Amino acid sequence: MLMNQQMNHLYDLPEDIQSLIYKNVFAGCLKQIENSNAKTLYDYYDILAKSKLRYCVIGKDTNSIYLYRSYYIKEDRNLSKIKYIEYPVSYVSCDFEYIQTIIEEFAAIIYNDNDENRNLMRLHRSRSGICNLQYTGGTFRIFVDKNKLSCRVDLEKAIILGFDLIYYCLKLIRFLELNPYDDCDDIRRLTECLSSRLLFEGYVIYNDVVVVGLGSAN
Repeated sequence: MLMNQQMNHLYDLPEDIQSLIYKNVFAGCLKQIENSNAKTLYDYYDILAKSKLRYCVIGKDTNSIYLYRSYYIKEDRNLSKIKYIEYPVSYVSCDFEYIQTIIEEFAAIIYNDNDENRNLMRLHRSRSGICNLQYTGGTFRIFVDKNKLSCRVDLEKAIILGFDLIYYCLKLIRFLELNPYDDCDDIRRLTECLSSRLLFEGYVIYNDVVVVGLGSAN
């Protein structure tokens, strides 16, 4: 005889709604989890809900992070050695040195932004350890302060914030027309390249470098 099964309709909801639900549920659990990284998990859901990236790690989703939170907020000393997070880009700029200078100088301005209306995002970046952005032509690199990453949630939060920093740098450079000598339209092409790869599909760590997998949302 088959037993009646109740369907869980939570997974039918949009991912941003799921994130908010789990964020609120987790808020009530903070006092029960005696771990300094618990607050990091709370911040993570808030940041993910606002990010351009969609969480699409094979075999996992944002619900998995909450369900296996003990693993994700567990101290991992190896993460404190991370040098930088690397994001691949398929488009290579024609005028590399000019585009590199524009991106890296403008990123520094954004990162050190003291506008009171944007203090929360600046605080998130500070907590995540993000300290520098580098464009190499084939990749973007987000450098992380030593000893800032202590658990998996710390790392994934830095990955998301790093991507958003790169993405909005490119968007603002175009909007503010800070690339007057960009004859090959490299900034637009780089922006479109990132815009077509908004799925966060995971990462691998090799020689203290985090290589991020980005997939197409189409």
